[in-house]
Amino acid sequence: SLNSDPAVSIIDGESSPSTPGLVDVTNAPPEIYNSKTAGPAADIFSLGVTLYILLCGFPPVFCDGMVEFPDAYWGDISDEAKAVVRAMVHPDPSRRISVRSALTNPWVRQQAIR
Repeated sequence: SLNSDPAVSIIDGESSPSTPGLVDVTNAPPEIYNSKTAGPAADIFSLGVTLYILLCGFPPVFCDGMVEFPDAYWGDISDEAKAVVRAMVHPDPSRRISVRSALTNPWVRQQAIR
């Protein structure tokens, strides 16, 4: 069953229905176009897009489904940050970083205590 609290759905791994009209093509994961529901992996993708934008100032650049990091904008961004973004926006939801792994990632934890 679907959980009525979106925050709990993200943490407990249940799927949640995508909200009609709120899916932005900029942050929508590839699988959203094939399904009416989006689970935690879709939420991670959207958060990865947001993190990408926060780090460089514009939406992700994808080439053959994989995220690119143009050197002119990403040259001063750490490899660890790029690895987190890459893991969050992986085109295959089954290979995308999990919520738990994202929250325990050393780079993410370091940024949280800053």
